[in-house]
Amino acid sequence: MPSSKLDARRDELVDYGLAACHALQVVADDQKIPFLQTAVGISQLIMESIQRVKANKSQCRQLLDQVHKILCILVNLCGDFEAPLSVALLHSLSQFIETLQKVHGYVRAQADLGMFKRIVKQSENASQFNECTAELRQALESFGASTHTLPPLCIHMDAAQRHEELMAFVAQMNDAASTHSTHSFNRTALRRSSSSLSLLPGSPKIFYGREQELTKIVTALTASDSARVAILGSGGMGKTSLALAAVHHTDIVTMFGTQRFFIPLTAAVSATDLIAKVAQYFGLEQQGRLQKNILRHLCAIPAPVLLVLDNMEDCWESLAGRPQVEDFLSHLSDVPGLRLLVTMRGMERPNQVKWSRPFLPALTPLDADAARSTFFDITDEVTDEKIVNKLLALTDHLPLAISLMANLASFDGCETVLERWNSETTSLLSDGADKLSNLETSIMISLTSPRMKSNPNALKVLSVMALLPDGVSRADLEEMNLPLADVARCISTLMRCALCYLDSDHRFKLLAPISQYARRQCPVSEELQRPLREHFYNVANLFTVPDFLSPLLVHRLSSDLGNIRSVVIHSLGSTDHRQLVQTLGCVIKLAGFTYLTNLGSLEGLDSLQELVATLDEPRLEGQYLYITGYLNHPKLEYSSRRALQCFERAGDLISQGTEYNNFLPSIVSRLSKAMAYRALGFHYQVKRDGAKTTEALSAALELAKKAGTQPNHLADQAATLVQMLQFRNTRGLSDTLPLAYEAHEIAHASGHLWIEASTLRMLASTCERMGDYTRARGFCVQAKALLSALALDGSHVSVFRRTTNTEAEIALQQTNYVYARSLNMSLVTPEESQTGFSHQEISNGHALINIAYIDIATGKHSAAGSTLNLARSLFNAHNSRFGEIACDITLGDFHTKIGEYAEARRLYLQCLPFPSAELRTLCFEKLSDVALLEQEVTLAQRYATLLLIHAFKSGYQAKMHRALRRLGDVFLADGDDTSAMLLFDVALAGFTLMDIHRAKAECWLRMGDIHASRGDSEAARVAWEAARPEFEKSSQHEEVAECDKRLAV
Repeated sequence: MPSSKLDARRDELVDYGLAACHALQVVADDQKIPFLQTAVGISQLIMESIQRVKANKSQCRQLLDQVHKILCILVNLCGDFEAPLSVALLHSLSQFIETLQKVHGYVRAQADLGMFKRIVKQSENASQFNECTAELRQALESFGASTHTLPPLCIHMDAAQRHEELMAFVAQMNDAASTHSTHSFNRTALRRSSSSLSLLPGSPKIFYGREQELTKIVTALTASDSARVAILGSGGMGKTSLALAAVHHTDIVTMFGTQRFFIPLTAAVSATDLIAKVAQYFGLEQQGRLQKNILRHLCAIPAPVLLVLDNMEDCWESLAGRPQVEDFLSHLSDVPGLRLLVTMRGMERPNQVKWSRPFLPALTPLDADAARSTFFDITDEVTDEKIVNKLLALTDHLPLAISLMANLASFDGCETVLERWNSETTSLLSDGADKLSNLETSIMISLTSPRMKSNPNALKVLSVMALLPDGVSRADLEEMNLPLADVARCISTLMRCALCYLDSDHRFKLLAPISQYARRQCPVSEELQRPLREHFYNVANLFTVPDFLSPLLVHRLSSDLGNIRSVVIHSLGSTDHRQLVQTLGCVIKLAGFTYLTNLGSLEGLDSLQELVATLDEPRLEGQYLYITGYLNHPKLEYSSRRALQCFERAGDLISQGTEYNNFLPSIVSRLSKAMAYRALGFHYQVKRDGAKTTEALSAALELAKKAGTQPNHLADQAATLVQMLQFRNTRGLSDTLPLAYEAHEIAHASGHLWIEASTLRMLASTCERMGDYTRARGFCVQAKALLSALALDGSHVSVFRRTTNTEAEIALQQTNYVYARSLNMSLVTPEESQTGFSHQEISNGHALINIAYIDIATGKHSAAGSTLNLARSLFNAHNSRFGEIACDITLGDFHTKIGEYAEARRLYLQCLPFPSAELRTLCFEKLSDVALLEQEVTLAQRYATLLLIHAFKSGYQAKMHRALRRLGDVFLADGDDTSAMLLFDVALAGFTLMDIHRAKAECWLRMGDIHASRGDSEAARVAWEAARPEFEKSSQHEEVAECDKRLAV
């Protein structure tokens, strides 16, 4: 086909592709599905690159055509409001992201490579094209098999037809969205709003015998704006029903309206779980300081507010976590206008809460009349009241037991149920079993009812559900592929027998007494454990990104965190080798998830060391040692060295090729031994041991290079080079630019956009040190474009944050103070979004120091003090001596600005011995100020000379020229205006090249003053006029006024 026609068809396909991207973006915004936003971003990059393609245009068009097909399918698949994506499809989406990066790499190579390189890499290009084609075909099959609405959309139609069908589907989707206001994509908005009506369970339809307790609760909640009520009692006593009756009471509805919140906590077993469940209920991001986020959110809701925490006993019963639970309740109690109602199994109330008096007594069984009314409301059977009374007596008048017996009687008849009770309890006792409580017997009779016996698989499904405290959706049950016929019928049977219920999130759950009984008396079989493990381990395996977790992915994982943990704990009791390896791999992955998000618990992780060692799986043991080392930094060196020994013993340095690989953590490098060396490098870098850091990172790089040139191995090489660059920059070494370009070239070839963004950030940082600010800014723009395509454009992502920090440093160096301050303000993570990890808070501290320095430099002294104090508190909290010294230096700047030179000098000299090349050079610069040292010109010259030497050694151009300007000040103070003029002229040339406004202005001002002292008023005026706008650009208002005075003469 002629090139012009091919180009026209390609341009048309790009337009179709962009339209598909736009449609998928709308779906992504509505449905909040992990990975969709990233798929859109990378697809747009592909379409941008394909318009610049010089060679292999036909192949690129084929790839774009396949991508367009898949995008159309995804719009159709994910736009289905009633069908949440399965775990398998989420994994397919994750893999599709990897494929899109490869396609982008191939297309970009055809656009960027010259003719000679294309010829040299012809075979490599062909191989890459074939790989992309095969993976796109696989993605097409995976997604195509899951959609039934538009099957021909991506298989048989050409691009134009696909586009027309897509637009028609989007229009249909928009119509559906406008007519149905309760679609699933609106649930998050509902959660985030102050209205909780859609989330409140209904009022109990059968409710007798609790009128006195209900009146006391309603009176307490409406009489005082600090009401705190606890409903206590044994299991099955009707605590939840009483709480719901109170929530829906007319007086409560009138007072609280939509500000009623009912949060079930059946899966919460720790303080962390409790806080995460509350945050999830309100739609708050599952990252950051959740407790403060929750309190801030509740304070923002108009009072009065009623908060109900149901089934809170499990998270409170642990003695180790009890103080944290009570602390959280105490803080909730302090929220103005919030009334608190909790239900708990047992007779004890949590401390640290001033419960309303008189205390509500623990619930007791129903009286006879209430028990009979409850029974007859459930069953319509008219029978001999003597038999009913006998049956009710056997229930001890416990509401749950009555409900179970009544459901049985409505189906089997009272006489039959009574006969079964007598015969089966007698049989249990004759078999030597312990005597059951009447509640347990009621559950047992329900489990052996004819309805249950007519569907034997229902009991098996119940045993599965007993392991899932978070509950399980119908879709997840189907996706588990349990080896049972008609799981949906089993759920229906359980619901009819009142053994399970459907919660507000459309998850099937068991009441706590039933779950506990089922775990003990109906343990899940190995046949059912296997698909259960595979399903929830696959959920955990969605955690694949090494640097971040998107809020959407965090939400998806956290919704099943209790289930995963329960399955893991259950599986750790196995003796099967393969099962234990899979389980421990999942444990390691969960530890990484907790490390990054502060969700879940690390309790018990250290206790698994002996079990891990007994399995004789050296690579698994190495992974375990690696993650435990990172979680406990004092042990990092020891753990990393032991991990190295394990990887060496495994004889397989690349984490591939074993049957357990899918269950091992992908948060770590695929090069196990290289990963351990990098951990050692990180440890020695923190310890400021340059020789050992270099040795460890060089070993990691050598291993990465030996592994080959596969994309993942190239990504490992680039990641190691990035770590080496970070180390060399902190050491003030000047020969980093070639290394930075090498890292970027390797990352570019790997196709991993996140790694490439990291190398671009390092290139920007290196160019910034060299004074090439224009190029540095360009690298920052490129890095942010890639991160935006990956949906990583947020301060919670470390690479994005560091890139913004580099941009801020460029603006600061160029003394563009207004822009520098705004960038640093964007880096100060709001308190509600902080994770509580030291690295983020320390990063906040450094941004605050920059803000304080800018405020001092621009004359806003009052604001600087409080900002510095906040920064210092962050550094103190994490024992960051570096940060504390940086605060002292900035405090010295404050004293210099207000003319307190002696105190400034004392602070700078106090900071000078600290072992940091960066801070020492900064002190040299401060101490070389002639004004600061008053008459000690020789000492100022010495510090200026040291500044010049250090700046020259590190290649820091701006500091070199500032040293020259300081030396000019020294000569000027010493009366040698000729030498001073020469130095100012040289410094000015450099500052002009780097466009550093304030430094240019200061040189011009001094040169103008020298001209004036020589009687050359015209040259002085030219210099002062040149200085004035540069002072304005750097917000130096006092200096602008000084220029005006000089010019007015």
